[in-house]
Amino acid sequence: MVLQDNRPKVVLGSGGSNRIRTAILQVISNLIDFQMPLTAAVEAPRVHWENGTLHVEANQPIPDSTVSDELVYWSDRNMFFGGVHAVKASRQATSEKESIGEGKGDSRRSGAVCQS
Repeated sequence: MVLQDNRPKVVLGSGGSNRIRTAILQVISNLIDFQMPLTAAVEAPRVHWENGTLHVEANQPIPDSTVSDELVYWSDRNMFFGGVHAVKASRQATSEKESIGEGKGDSRRSGAVCQS
């Protein structure tokens, strides 16, 4: 949960794996550091360091010659990098039925958001 003025601004979650921390941190960084919209922040390519290997999710196919034991490029979005689902408040509601934000389900895990 990310707070702004002691109120929830963004709430994020991800299904279980050891890549949860890096996936959620990268989405938060995209939102705060790079000022990305929620959908772009969730769908942006990610990286993950594990057991001496850097995994990089690329936007385009990468030549095989660039892949090594220490560096692995993934040419498409992949569930390996976790699926982050998020909701973001745009402002404080003035009534219980008022829409005050947006949500994004990660396409890496077939995420979806219900709109009311």
